[in-house]
Amino acid sequence: MNLPNDQFSVKFYLARFLLIIPYFKSNYKYLIVGSLIGGLIGGIVDYVKSQNGKYEAEIIFTIESPNSAEPAGIGSFLGLSGANESSNIFSGGNFEELVKLDFIYEKALLTKIDTFGVHDVLINYFLKKYDKPDFENFKTEKFDFTTKEKLSINQQGILNICANEIKNQINFIKENEKSSFRKLKVTTNNDTLSYLFSTTLLRTFSDIYIKNKTKKSAELVAILEKRVDSLRNALYYTQGKLASFADQNQQIVFQSAKITADRLQMNSAQIQGLYNEAIRNLDSYKFSLAKETPLLNIISQKELPIFIAKYRYGIYLTIGFLTGLFVTILVLYLRKVYFEVFND
Repeated sequence: MNLPNDQFSVKFYLARFLLIIPYFKSNYKYLIVGSLIGGLIGGIVDYVKSQNGKYEAEIIFTIESPNSAEPAGIGSFLGLSGANESSNIFSGGNFEELVKLDFIYEKALLTKIDTFGVHDVLINYFLKKYDKPDFENFKTEKFDFTTKEKLSINQQGILNICANEIKNQINFIKENEKSSFRKLKVTTNNDTLSYLFSTTLLRTFSDIYIKNKTKKSAELVAILEKRVDSLRNALYYTQGKLASFADQNQQIVFQSAKITADRLQMNSAQIQGLYNEAIRNLDSYKFSLAKETPLLNIISQKELPIFIAKYRYGIYLTIGFLTGLFVTILVLYLRKVYFEVFND
C-alpha cells in the first residue's frame, strides 16, 4: 500500500536511520579515537581515586531482646506502634528510618573518646583527621561540651555539617533478609577515625535504643531506690534513737519511759519491715529491667590497624570509554545532518 507523501512512514525513517551505519563505518577511525580519549580520561580518574586511600571499619552486630525470639522493637521508642504495626527494629523499614536521623550522628560526634590516653570529644578528632578541603576552615574550632544545647550557633552549624558528611560515609547493610545480623561500615581517609567512629556510633545507637526501650522500668527502679534510701535513713535514725534511749534508761522505773521505749521499738520494727519489703521490690524490678534490656551482640569487628580498602579499577575507565564512543557518534551524526541540510 502506497502512503501519501505527507503521511508519517516508520519504514521511511527507519531506513533513513540505517543509512548512517555505513557513514559510521567510513569514519571508524574517529570512533576509535573518541573512545580512546574517553577511556584515557576515565583511566586518569581511576588512578586519582586509587591514590586517595580509604580505610573501612566494619562491625557485624545484632540487637536481641530477652523477652522475644526476634530482635528488639522500637515501637515504644517512636511512640507510634499500633495493633497492626511491627515493633521489630529490623522489620518494616524501622531500622532504615532510624539510622537516617541526624541526632544519632550528632550525639556520636559529641561523645567523649580516649585516643591512646588522650581524652577528647570525637568531633575534634574528626575535624583534625578528616582530609577534605571544605573542612579546613573548621579545624580551628574547639568543641568542649558534649551536649548540643551548650554549643554556640556557629558550632551547632559545624556539627550539623559534620553529621551529614559522616552519614554519607556510613553504610548499614543487611545481606540476608532471613538473618537479624547487620553490618556497619565506616569509610574515611584515616584508619583510627574509621575505627573510633564505627564503635562510637554503634554504642550511641545502642544506648539511645536501650534507654528508650527501658525508660519506664528504669524510672520505676529509680523511684524505688530513692524509697529504699529514705527507709534506710529512717530505720537508722529510729534504731539510733532507741539505742540512745536504752542507754539513758537502763533501769526503767516509770511507766511513761517504758511506753516511750516500746513505741521506739515498734517504730523500728515497722520501718524494718517496710525497708525489707522495699529491698525485695527493688531487686525484683532490677531483675525485670535486666530481662527486658535489649542485648547488643558484636559478632565480628575489625581491629586496628585497618588496611586500606582495595580500589576496584575499571569503573571510570569503562564509563569514560562508553561516554567517548557515544559523544563521537553524536558528533558524527550531527555533522552528517548539518551537511545534508546545508546541501539541500
